[in-house]
Amino acid sequence: MTPSPRYVKTDGGRAALKERAPDLPRVARTLLLIIDGSKSGDDWLGLVAGSSADTLQHLVDRGYIEPVVPPPPKAPPVVAAAPAPAVAPVSVPAAAEPVDMRDLSAPPPPPAPPPLPAIEALTVVSSTGASFDALLEASTYRDLYDEMTGKARPLLGLMSGYRFVLDIEKCNGVEELRTLARRFVEIVRKEKGLVAADAFCRGLAARRAGAA
Repeated sequence: MTPSPRYVKTDGGRAALKERAPDLPRVARTLLLIIDGSKSGDDWLGLVAGSSADTLQHLVDRGYIEPVVPPPPKAPPVVAAAPAPAVAPVSVPAAAEPVDMRDLSAPPPPPAPPPLPAIEALTVVSSTGASFDALLEASTYRDLYDEMTGKARPLLGLMSGYRFVLDIEKCNGVEELRTLARRFVEIVRKEKGLVAADAFCRGLAARRAGAA
């Protein structure tokens, strides 16, 4: 049995969500909001009440989603024949050299320095939050929208992430998205820790740098 293909949003699909395209009925819009390549199309249909294969085809026909093209299979590695073991020559042990007693009194080498601590997050660990605020001010609507919709489910889980994506869609303008981004980072920090919150901030900074 051929497995159902996986789909990802296109740039046109993201623009349709942002602009609230009129050719997106409620069920189709909900499906477009949550669909990504982590599950098959049939799996996503099972999560959206009222959706069907026609809903999925509606999104495909309008160019809002496209199937994920699987990578070509890797060629099996070529295993070289193991060389024949070499016969070690037999050597006569040399006489032990006298031990210099002065070496025994030398102080031991200093211990290796401890590993550097992980770089702290750009966000709530800062006393003023200035670094994170500066990042938010520099980020555009598309930066914040794409980064949060892409990270909501991986960081918050399927259902909590789905609800958060709906909150993203309710935002009108970049200022509301910036306010939501502050709440998102605080939730991630409490549930996943500083490392996860830091990773999100760095991802947003990298997206902003790439768009500059």
